[in-house]
Amino acid sequence: MRQLQEVEYAMSQSPNPYVSFDTSMFEEQRTSGLAIGALVCSLIFCCPVTTIIGILLGVASLASIGNDPTRKGKGLAITAIILGVVFTVVSGPSLYILGRLGYRYYDFVAHGPNNALTAGFSGDLSKFRSLMDEEGAAATDSEIQTFFSELQSRYGQYIACKPLKEKGQSPFIQESDGVLKFRYAIQFSNESVNAEFELLNTKRNPTTLSDAFYNRVVSIHVIDQVRGDLYFPASAATTSRSGAASKPAQTQSEPSGTAGSNADEE
Repeated sequence: MRQLQEVEYAMSQSPNPYVSFDTSMFEEQRTSGLAIGALVCSLIFCCPVTTIIGILLGVASLASIGNDPTRKGKGLAITAIILGVVFTVVSGPSLYILGRLGYRYYDFVAHGPNNALTAGFSGDLSKFRSLMDEEGAAATDSEIQTFFSELQSRYGQYIACKPLKEKGQSPFIQESDGVLKFRYAIQFSNESVNAEFELLNTKRNPTTLSDAFYNRVVSIHVIDQVRGDLYFPASAATTSRSGAASKPAQTQSEPSGTAGSNADEE
């Protein structure tokens, strides 16, 4: 400041009024706003879009600063560019994988049970097993066919299965040991019934990335207070996480003809 005052005094004392001096070197340097914005955007590493914006702002701030002695912030701009590149490379694929996981599980919750039941009723046991978790996939042809035959004899031809949303309530019921339980409405030609499906979105004890995309149906619990509940696989009747006291009207080891008698005896 004192130097600037001396220069101004020298100008006032100069005999030539047209003599000018460059006083920019004596002005106080200001940090570039673009450089600050670039660093802030690059530090928001959870979103690749902001890190890319940070890179662009960093380049723009370097260009605007140039050789301007009144501007500073080159270090901030360079740091923003470096961090933006690193975080974009790291967070981009990670967020893509997480987004894909979320979408696949959402799609499985919406359509997985319907696909499993469609395969079972059409007799495509191979596809049905591919949508079931370990115990359901290991069931014999006879056990699978007995379950679907009982469903058809009770309710008629299968039409569709959709998540049950009543009075604005979510179809989600609870989570236990990584298994999520959802309510569904199953529509048949004769009547519709409610059911609970246990779904698994990640393989137990995953060891590879593909295990994270493991979407399977763990169990099916058809709720029928008149004729008795139905379960698949049969062990779901005793291991059901709902805590319900009702017994299955038919397990896979029982003939379908005993379904009504068991419910009546109860």
